[in-house]
Amino acid sequence: MGPFRFAPLMQCRHTVFSMAHRVDGRISINGREYRFRNGTGYMEGDRGHSFPRRYVWTQGNGGGVSVMMSAAEVPYLGCRFPGVIAAVVRGGEEYRLATYTGARLLAASGRELVIGDRVRRLSARLIEGNSRPLAAPQRGSMNRTIRECADCRVRYVLKERGETVFDVECANAGFEDAWTGGGEGAL
Repeated sequence: MGPFRFAPLMQCRHTVFSMAHRVDGRISINGREYRFRNGTGYMEGDRGHSFPRRYVWTQGNGGGVSVMMSAAEVPYLGCRFPGVIAAVVRGGEEYRLATYTGARLLAASGRELVIGDRVRRLSARLIEGNSRPLAAPQRGSMNRTIRECADCRVRYVLKERGETVFDVECANAGFEDAWTGGGEGAL
């Protein structure tokens, strides 16, 4: 969130705790055990009373790349502005595109998100996946339903000065669309 984390009265605050960490262990769900060995994890958190009315979010790990991108129609002090945030970790380097760094929303839909600045352009395209309903906060209660695809295929492309830095397809990526239709029945 950059400097926006200090702004009072924001309806939601987003934190990324880890872009890519190692996962080893096991979990049992409904009597079925799942084991993880040398997996890659991602951890984030949201706090506040409401998610933005319109937003798109995606996250994926694969091909040596970890990507998180989001665009939202951010309400603040009686007006709305298009806010963007994206972080990429690749080979020990971090790329960040955000409203506070001069990046802007170039395209958003139920299947695509494109964020760019004067030098870089990062795009995400949902290739395949089935969304499911997910409860989300609205005015302090979890009474809003958005659509999330938690196991989809997403293609991420980062270009710098027109040259491709990476073009990777991530399986088991996440993609939430509350941009088209305000989150009801999207994807």
